[in-house]
Amino acid sequence: MHHRLGWTAPLIAAYLRDCSIGNPSTGCPLSQRACYNVLKRYPASRKNRKEDIVRYEKKTPGELGYMDTKKLPNIKGEDSKDKRYEMALLDDASRLTY
Repeated sequence: MHHRLGWTAPLIAAYLRDCSIGNPSTGCPLSQRACYNVLKRYPASRKNRKEDIVRYEKKTPGELGYMDTKKLPNIKGEDSKDKRYEMALLDDASRLTY
């Protein structure tokens, strides 16, 4: 309710009291402070909101690609200063890997 409707702890406490929803162990309604403590203990992440996500998708192959590199482990008997890398390029439109 807090994240979806933007309700604060007093509004949530009033709603739960009106709906006769209370603490299951004591049967008493939750106070504003108890609702605030729960919201503080379990904060809602704002990263997962769909309106915050910006996607860069292209329709034509070759217009946008993603490159990834990985350092490969050294082979015994070879010079440790020679570093080897593996690279992959992913095309956004066709999802082909090169």
